[in-house]
Amino acid sequence: MKYCRILVIVTAVAFAHLLFFGGPAIAKTKEVKPHGTEDTLRAQQAQIEQLKSDINELKTAKEQKGESGYDHGFFIRTLNGDYELKFRWFAQLFYEFDRNEDAPDTNTFGLRRSRFLFSGNVFNKNLTYMTMTEMVTQYSVPTSQTTSTTTDSAGDTVTYSYTNKTDKNFRILYLWAQYRFADEFQIRVGEFIPPTEYLFRASNLLQMQDFPIIAVAEPFTPNFQTGVDLLGTIAKKFDYEVFAVNGSSLDRINLNKSFRIGTALTYNFLGKPALGVADIDFSERPQLAWTISGAYEKADLPLAAPVNINPGDTALRGQSDVVFRYKGFSFVPEFVVYYNNTQHYKHYALAGQAGYFIIPKHLEFAAQANYLKYSGPQNDNYEFSGGLNYYFYGQPVKLQADYSYLISKKPGDDLNNHRIRLGLQMGFF
Repeated sequence: MKYCRILVIVTAVAFAHLLFFGGPAIAKTKEVKPHGTEDTLRAQQAQIEQLKSDINELKTAKEQKGESGYDHGFFIRTLNGDYELKFRWFAQLFYEFDRNEDAPDTNTFGLRRSRFLFSGNVFNKNLTYMTMTEMVTQYSVPTSQTTSTTTDSAGDTVTYSYTNKTDKNFRILYLWAQYRFADEFQIRVGEFIPPTEYLFRASNLLQMQDFPIIAVAEPFTPNFQTGVDLLGTIAKKFDYEVFAVNGSSLDRINLNKSFRIGTALTYNFLGKPALGVADIDFSERPQLAWTISGAYEKADLPLAAPVNINPGDTALRGQSDVVFRYKGFSFVPEFVVYYNNTQHYKHYALAGQAGYFIIPKHLEFAAQANYLKYSGPQNDNYEFSGGLNYYFYGQPVKLQADYSYLISKKPGDDLNNHRIRLGLQMGFF
């Protein structure tokens, strides 16, 4: 019994020592671990914040430097897109042979045009600009003048003349700025081609976006005008333009106090075709659009030929075209009319162009027919053309060849001329 009591006492003392001295030591060890985890988390958070700061500094430095490259032209721009400058250029070399019935035949090499284009935006993406210069001074179309007569509503004889002339000397063509408030409302100021002057869709089917010969005759010659243009697109289908320009068919300061004012309306039934004819992109979906436009002008000073407007004359212009493109096929018919409401005479023109890619995106067969009717007896002009276009790298590098049969009907004298052309377009745009 004695030894049993001693064993119980020793056991009780050992348990008490473990309870009062061993327990606090274990508890102290457990308290150190949480403090170590918090330090690690704080260190990792600091590293993350430093990485974020470094990334932001790299972004800022890169945005300040901007970027450059090529995208249908060479460009320089900031990464946020607020500033951009794009540079484009193209030139057109040609050979032409003319078999003339009433004049000596001609055999010609020439430089049709060489143009530089600068475009982009400043301050933000909504403020855009464009300037285009015509650099050619080597070649210009010879001029000729024809006088015709007609009778007005009072029975008086009216004499007018028109001049065939295309000015290809150095000059500024485009020089405008445009601000986009919304897709539905934008405003353009400067020098541009009014929509009623697009005439024959600036054909790129035959001879490098040249106008048909009948479209370089006054008053149909397309002119770059200076003024203001309100434009927009509604519901991605309906395009409109309302403009006021100097008018008078002259690319310079207005000669009187009357502006040419007008509007153009386009409805895009299928897709939204761009200005031009050829379906070089081989559209997988049909593109169909119809445009109608008109302009009014009242002169308060006499304007000599080729405009030939007397004081107080009011002139009206109208134009309508349809554009259809689908899988390499394109067709564009157009009607243009010019009417002097004071002297009651009118000139009008009809044109039709069609093309089809025999080899998609490369080889295209093209045809064109045009008719121009001047007021007065037997004063008609016809043009029938056919040709082949080969696109090496799309529009920027292409070779074109065509033949045209030209008919001019004058009182007592019909002229039949022939023309062969070969052209090469080079550029980056």
